[in-house]
Formats: sequence, C-alpha cells, structure tokens
Amino acid sequence: MTISPSARTVWRNYVTDGVPSSGNHPVKKSECRNWGTAVEVRLDAVSTAAKLYATRSSLYADLTEDANTLAWVYGDSTAAYNGIYMKVGASGSGSWTRIGDLPYSFVKMSDTGAGTPNAIQLTSSIPTSDSVLRISNVFEANTGNVTISENGGTAKALLTVSGEQIASGGLTAGMMITYVDDGVSYRLTSDQASAAIQEAAEDAAAAAAASASAAAASAAGVSLPAVAANRMLVDNAAGTARESKTFSQVNDLLEKATWAFDNNTLYKSRSNKDRWLDSVIVADLLDYDPSGITANGHTVLQSAINIALAAGKSEVILPRGILRFAASASIVNPISGGKAIKIRGQGDDVSLLQSDTANINILEIGPRGSTLTGSSQTGKVCIDGVGFVLGVASTAGSAIDIRNTNEFIMQDCDLGGFPSCLGIGLGASDVNDTINVFLINTGGQSHASGNAAIRLGSGGVLHISGGRRWNGNSVSPFIKHSDTNYNWDGLYCIGTIGEGWTGYIVSSGKGVVNAEWTGGQVDRAGVAFEASAATGGSDRNWNIQTQILQGPSGSPAQFGCVFGSGGGNSEGHKVRNCHFQGLSNNAVYVVNGAAVIANNMIQSCGHSGAALIRMASGTGGCITGNYSYKGDADGSYGSATNGILFEGPANGWRVQTGNKFLGISGAEISGTA
Repeated sequence: MTISPSARTVWRNYVTDGVPSSGNHPVKKSECRNWGTAVEVRLDAVSTAAKLYATRSSLYADLTEDANTLAWVYGDSTAAYNGIYMKVGASGSGSWTRIGDLPYSFVKMSDTGAGTPNAIQLTSSIPTSDSVLRISNVFEANTGNVTISENGGTAKALLTVSGEQIASGGLTAGMMITYVDDGVSYRLTSDQASAAIQEAAEDAAAAAAASASAAAASAAGVSLPAVAANRMLVDNAAGTARESKTFSQVNDLLEKATWAFDNNTLYKSRSNKDRWLDSVIVADLLDYDPSGITANGHTVLQSAINIALAAGKSEVILPRGILRFAASASIVNPISGGKAIKIRGQGDDVSLLQSDTANINILEIGPRGSTLTGSSQTGKVCIDGVGFVLGVASTAGSAIDIRNTNEFIMQDCDLGGFPSCLGIGLGASDVNDTINVFLINTGGQSHASGNAAIRLGSGGVLHISGGRRWNGNSVSPFIKHSDTNYNWDGLYCIGTIGEGWTGYIVSSGKGVVNAEWTGGQVDRAGVAFEASAATGGSDRNWNIQTQILQGPSGSPAQFGCVFGSGGGNSEGHKVRNCHFQGLSNNAVYVVNGAAVIANNMIQSCGHSGAALIRMASGTGGCITGNYSYKGDADGSYGSATNGILFEGPANGWRVQTGNKFLGISGAEISGTA
C-alpha cells in the first residue's frame, strides 16, 4: 500500500522536483513526521499480521478474511473510523468490529479558528486517546480561562503544567502547544506565554508602587505631636487636630462619655464611671472549682444581687455550672428605684440553680409579709436562660416564689420537678399582691406532691407563651387558684403544650376572672379546665380554644371543660373551635351559670355512656355548630348516649342550633332547651 507523499517528495532537493531553477526546497518537519508515522503504522500492522486499509469503506467491502483476522484502517477522512478492527464470521460473510485505537504515540491537532479564543475546537486526521501526546497550533490569543474540544467531543479545561488556569494572553496566535489528557482536564507540557505572566506581575508591582506613593503623600500631610512617654493621641473636640494626652487626661475624657456596645459575651460597657461594666459577674465572686459546682451558691448569688442593686447595675450574669442553694436568695427591687434587674444565665441546661435543702424556695422575688401597693412593690425583674433543679427530696417550696411584685419576666428557662414551679401572690393580705407575670418560652415538670406547677393567689395577669412543653405526672394540676380571700384577674396561655396534668386551669378559691387558653394542646387530664370557685367566689369570662385530648389511657371521669361545680358563680364562658378527642365523659359540662359552646369537633368522646355536652338544670347557654363522630382508629371509644343532654325544665336561657352528632347510641338532643 502506497505511502503518500512519498519519501522522494518529502525530501526533494528543489521546490519542483528535478528542476534546479525552482529553488532549493526547505524540508518541512511536519511532512517528515507524517511520513514516518505512516511507516510506523505499516510496520506495527506487519508485526501483528494485520491487514491494512486506507478507509473503513474499503475494509467493510472485503469480507473474504477468516474470523478473528485483524485489520487496520489508517487513512479515513473521518478520524473516528481509523483504528484496529477484527473480523466476525467466516470468510465471505460476517462483519468487521472496531476493537481499539491505532497505537500512535502522538497526534497532530489543528486549530482552524472554528471555536473562540477561550473555547478552542481542535481536529485531527486520526483519533486521540488518553495515552497519546497532542501537538497543536493556536489560532488566536486567549483572553481568559481556556477549554479544548477534540474532534467535536466534550470540552475540557486546558491547564498549565502546575494545574492552574491559563492567564489572559498565555496562548498567543501562531504558537505551538503540546498537552496530554489526565482524564479530567488537558494539561500543557510546555509553558504558557511568559509575556502574559510578566505583564500580570508588572501590573501588580505598579499598583503596589502607586499605593505606596499615595500613602506617603497622605502621611506627608499629617501633623502629629512629638513622641512622649506614656501618652496617647486623641482627636480634639472640633475634629481638626490630634493632641497628645496623658493617661489621666484620657481617663477624664472617658468618664464624661456616654457610650455602649454589646460584644455578645453578656458584658455591657457604658463608661468607666461604673468601671466599664453595667453587670455583676457571679464568676468574679467565686473560688475556681474545676467541677463547675459551687456549694454556697445562694450566698454568692445573693452577694451579686446586692452589689447590683446597690450600684444601680442592670444584670447579674451567671456562670456555666451549678450553684447549690442551702437557703433562698431574694430580690427586692422597689419600683421607686426605677432600675430594672436581670439574672442572666448561659442557657437553661448549663447555668443551673439547685436546691440542696428540703422545702425551700430557690428565689424569692419581692418582699414578704403584708401586701404592698404602688411604688413600694418590687418591679422590673427578669430571669433569662436559667435552669432550676430540685436536688433533694421535698414536699413544699418552689423554684421561684413571687410576692408584692409588679412586672416579673421569665424567659428561656426550665423549672424542673419542684413541688411547685412557681408560687405567685400566695399568702397575700390584699388584692393585687402580684401582677404582670410573663413566662416566655419557659417550661417545667410536675412533682409527686400533688401541688400545682403554678399556684396563684392574689393578683392578676399571668401570660404564658412560646410553646415550651410542660410535663405532668397525672397527680398534679398545671395552674391552680385556691385562695378563698382574693381572686386572680387575667390568665392568658397562648400556644401552650401540656401533657399528663390532672387539670390545666383549676379554680377552687375566690375565682379566676378573664382567662384564655388559645392554641396549643392539652393531653390526659381528669378535668382539663375546671371553673369551680368556692361559695362566695366567681369564675367569669373563660375563653377556651385548643386541642383537648385524652390519649390511650381510657381512665374514667375524664372531662374537657366543667363550669360551676364549686358552689360559686360561673358565667360568661366560651368554648369555641376546640377539638375534643377520646374523653370518657362530657366534652363540656355546665353545672352552674351560662356558656357559649360553638364550632367544636368532638371525636370519640363520652364512651362511659355520657352525653357529649351536658347542661344541668337551670343553666343557660348557646350551643351551635358543633359536630361529633367516632374515629375508625378509636376502638371502643365514642359510645356516647346523646349529643346534648338538657337537664331540668326548659328555660329562656338555653338555645341550640346547627349541631350534628354522629356515632352516638341515643338521641342527638335529649331533654328540652
């Protein structure tokens, strides 16, 4: 098979072979390489006993060879058709299958400008592979990062020898490059144009020189006082010059300043009039203990509180670790002083106050004794990011007991397992002993004593929000008012979640006026909401809107809301948009007074045979838009007898309309409204 051009043509003496007058012919290295490569191909083919074909079509036309015969296609104009083939099938039939690339050591590529300066498209007369070295011309200079696509294939980044992107101008028009395929990108084996690198370095040097000149010019225009020992430079009040001041002079200036910052480490700085800090750091008062446990925590905290109150500081900052209390610490901060105080911890799981003596209150807020009024009360107290831990068996005492206080805030705290988490206005001698108590994102647990987690006495406005969970143990109520002398006015629970309390709001004393439980969920109560003010007392204006669920226990005598069961007055209650589920008894039972019961869903309740809604004789109310059904997954639950049971004779204070009760065994309405 002929090699074209021939060796005679490649190495001819004259431009026109045999014509001296045409001038000497300069031998081209590229033609020499192509001729030598063709010779190598044929020699390799001979060494493997392969047949040679210039094109794939000529190969496909020849089926005379025996099965497994090797053939090389070396000169097809379609580069991908060149390669090593094997005959499949007997002589005179079958086909040829391409099984590999020709064993070239390098491939010449060509850049004809089909791509762009930064997205180069190269072509070759023979296919490329991972094992070959490529050599190519560059059609035009690049202006940024470069990619190469070979013979229409997927483009890959072209990187320098060291694996960096090509600099702008690193490839110049007409230059030759050699590169290899590392599987992920193409890598130059030769360097990029040094001129581009040099230009970038010169630009950086010029920029640095310009910056230095500008700095020197700026400095030349600055007039500074002479250097002197132990002095500082201070801009004058007019901002026109810098003056040299002694440390004492600087100190005087700072004392006259009023400024603040918060560096997120719980320190607040104002001026050195208060030695830079507006806080008392409890850790500064402690002897270091690597265990993080302080045995005399009540004494240390009381000292910090006293220092803060005496100095007019606004914060007492607790360390991480446990402060152990053998006695109570107290905060008495009269409103007349006008200064708020905050006990700030590092988090309710790391800054812990632990009782080590039975039946104590860890913190006592406000003065004890007779009820005070006005500016004599304690005010503006906040506890933030603190955990309270019961460290010894107790049957009495609270994490916090609040008396004679107007405005107490607790946020991001945990009250763990005390006989009472909070006592508010207990033992008062007059109305409104404690008012405006706010629990924000604060939770707690119950205790086996049977005491309520939150005990209310004389006062008003307890606001609980933030969705923190309160966990009971089925022996204690969550919030209870039992003071028979003074009522509680204003109880608001927003989005509160509780489980396992015998009741969630229980009134058995003088009464709770204006109560609201909105959103959230209550679970597994004996009576979830019980307005049972004692004789002479009054529960008024309760608004219940929540999920009242029983859970799987199936215990007897489970009620949703019971109004007027204690002998006192009961009126103005509203139960709206609630979901009652799995209660063994009534969803709502009005024993005394009047209530509005509207738009509630009652699912699988009354399975002791009780009515879903029960109105005792003489009671009044509007019952409208309620719906009941028995859930498929509730098993034996939901065997209620009636939807509504009206007891006693009809009266003009009772009305029902638009209710639908399904899954009951008796009449939807029993008795007469």
